[in-house]
Amino acid sequence: MLNYLRDLKREDLGMSVVVTGVFDYVNQILEKVGLKPHTVQCSLGVHGKTELLPRKEILEITTMCGHHQIGPRLVEKLLDDIKNNRISLSQAASILAKQCVCGIFNPKRAEILLQRLIEEV
Repeated sequence: MLNYLRDLKREDLGMSVVVTGVFDYVNQILEKVGLKPHTVQCSLGVHGKTELLPRKEILEITTMCGHHQIGPRLVEKLLDDIKNNRISLSQAASILAKQCVCGIFNPKRAEILLQRLIEEV
């Protein structure tokens, strides 16, 4: 990240960049590069009726999209399709990735998480 931000600063493209990470680590890198954060956001955790949330293993997949466009029921349906040999892990991950409008969904990680869920049963 240090080299990437250093290169971006040197190019001076006039665009905002979002950096996600642990505050202390990110701030150390920004200081080394000579940048200051414009805006800082932090998560305060999950509150409310958490018992209504899907189980943790499903949330690990659905929250890979920053806009939460991947529904837990779709994940469950795809798990069923994988178990019944209707689709492969990579096909399921590809279907999930298509739901993500922000493009940060990681299909390879989804394959790993889906495989773990399959092995659980």
